[in-house]
Amino acid sequence: MLARVYTAAINDRVAGPALELLRRVCQPDSSSLPHITIRYESDSQTAHDEKLYQDYSFIPSLSLEEPGTFDAIPIASSASTIFLRCDADELEWLAYKPDFPDSFFHATVYDGPPSEFAAAVFSVLQSFQWGLQVDMSESRVIRKRRRPVSANSAASKPSSTLSNGAQNLLERLGGSAALLFERSTVRHDDQLLRISTNICSYLHEQLVPRAAATTGTARPVQRLPDPARQNNFWEAGDLAPALANSRLSIAQRKSGIVTTPPEVAIEILQKCGTYVDAQDDVHFGDPAIGSGIFFAAAVQRFQSRLKDGVGVELDGARAALTSRRWRARNLGVYVGDFVSTALDNASGTVLQNLMRNQANPNLIVANPPYVKNQGIEPGSKEIWVDKLRKRGFNVSKASDLYVYFLLASDAWLADGGISAWLLPSEFLFTGYGSAVREYLSTQVELLNVHLYSGGSRFANARVSSCVIIFRKRVPRNDHVTLFTSGDSMTRPALTTSVRSSDLRRDEKWHTYFWKLKVRPEVSHPDQTRLGDLFRIRRGIATGANDEFLLTSAEVKELEIEREWIKPVIPRPRYLRSAIIEAADDGTPLIDDFLWMIDCDVPLNILEKQSYKFANYLREVRLKVGDRTLLRRRKVFYKQEGALPAPYLFTYMARDALVPWPIFLE
Repeated sequence: MLARVYTAAINDRVAGPALELLRRVCQPDSSSLPHITIRYESDSQTAHDEKLYQDYSFIPSLSLEEPGTFDAIPIASSASTIFLRCDADELEWLAYKPDFPDSFFHATVYDGPPSEFAAAVFSVLQSFQWGLQVDMSESRVIRKRRRPVSANSAASKPSSTLSNGAQNLLERLGGSAALLFERSTVRHDDQLLRISTNICSYLHEQLVPRAAATTGTARPVQRLPDPARQNNFWEAGDLAPALANSRLSIAQRKSGIVTTPPEVAIEILQKCGTYVDAQDDVHFGDPAIGSGIFFAAAVQRFQSRLKDGVGVELDGARAALTSRRWRARNLGVYVGDFVSTALDNASGTVLQNLMRNQANPNLIVANPPYVKNQGIEPGSKEIWVDKLRKRGFNVSKASDLYVYFLLASDAWLADGGISAWLLPSEFLFTGYGSAVREYLSTQVELLNVHLYSGGSRFANARVSSCVIIFRKRVPRNDHVTLFTSGDSMTRPALTTSVRSSDLRRDEKWHTYFWKLKVRPEVSHPDQTRLGDLFRIRRGIATGANDEFLLTSAEVKELEIEREWIKPVIPRPRYLRSAIIEAADDGTPLIDDFLWMIDCDVPLNILEKQSYKFANYLREVRLKVGDRTLLRRRKVFYKQEGALPAPYLFTYMARDALVPWPIFLE
């Protein structure tokens, strides 16, 4: 499978040749030149705006921080990869490796089976004090496509030569190419270790340490107090820095980790910037900070106006990495369960007393974990619902985790502050989403609701994504919310406006997106639309599915004739094929389909042919006959006259990212 890889070469006159030579000393069969990988994803993952990377060329510097391995405890003798960890704050907002959520920038020194020599080089690296600044002004972010390498391909046969800069440095340090590339027969490990030591000394002589003004110290990663009866449904990691770089584990997936793509994060922060007063300092908060992608985007968007930040993360190892990464930007990261802590009265006024050295955030941006209701510990759920209801939020116990995150953060956000949330779009129409809709329409000024078109925005989650932005201020009745849709939030294709009074009145909000209007600058009247090719109709509305849809056993029991009913296919998730074949009488050749009552024979005539069926219909009329749709019919059990459609497009399916068609034979 092809992979899209974005890298920045370390090609200055000092570090570039030195790191190239160090790699070839440790691993002469390597053909890799010094670089850091910024984005790595397979082509099967979601598409993105490559212009974001093509237009970015500002990489002033990079810092060589310290040697490391990808083991939780760096034991060189068992390490298969040795690297120098790198810091590059200006590139953090572009970093994206969805299969490696805890990854960090690094320049690889050795990548192969554990060896005694590689372990010895690692010991040499550890003997030096790092934190060296590398000039990256000549470097650019470039894209490569990485193909699987076959044993016979040219790519699998590295060159036995060095660049001119590395060759000159090797000669300066008293070595030769033969010492590197012919050591398979004659080993000179002592000489090679001496050269490795001299390379490190050369780097420390030629490069300056990080400027003291920007060095900073990682703020202590503190653990939030455990509220009484708190039940965590994730496993909290150690406070030691995480050096694991493995693929997303089952435990991580269950915890709802969904890495936010840079193009989504930066445009959310750009949109937030239009609502934040241009004169205000920014105090940032993220209740599910993860690797800090939103903080990185905030650094890029607000620059010096971003004064500090607070993040909460349940995984201690991830929290330590994020704190260390942003030690120069005054980010405090706390380890613990945000929802339980925020709702715990015993801990003071939410999180403010705990974080007393910082102002309440006036900008909260979050992508909360995507954990379904069934994945939340019942004990935690009961406590959360009870505490939120006492605060006036009518929360359902069927709520997914993001509902609790959003409502629990209300007291943390400063009055007048801006908050943006990347959520599943289900809150627009689900029953449990009513608590969110009520909060957004009555407690805050809902500024923008954007529904991303097409498939998922994420590489590791199948979810329809929606962004909400609001200001913590009670809305006036004439306040207007912008509803938009399209591939980009900052350049939406469709838009409409909805008043607060309508938001409060309407039970569900997904219908607003049916009324979106095409913006003139993105209208394409010459393009062919679905309506030009098909006659599009909605499905049949019976008015009472529970009464008018029957199983085959019920049809037999009520003695219903075939001409009084029509077969109905089951829900898409129960279908095993996208093509449904039928018998000569139209009966679908599938299991577990239902029958829909569709008859215009008067009841007094029906009872002569089937007393049981007529009596059943009389009971239905008493039960639901006052419903509007049924009252309007001449015969309340006669359905609308729609012809069977050859194609059925479903709006959701278990294994599909987008609506998909069912073909009816």
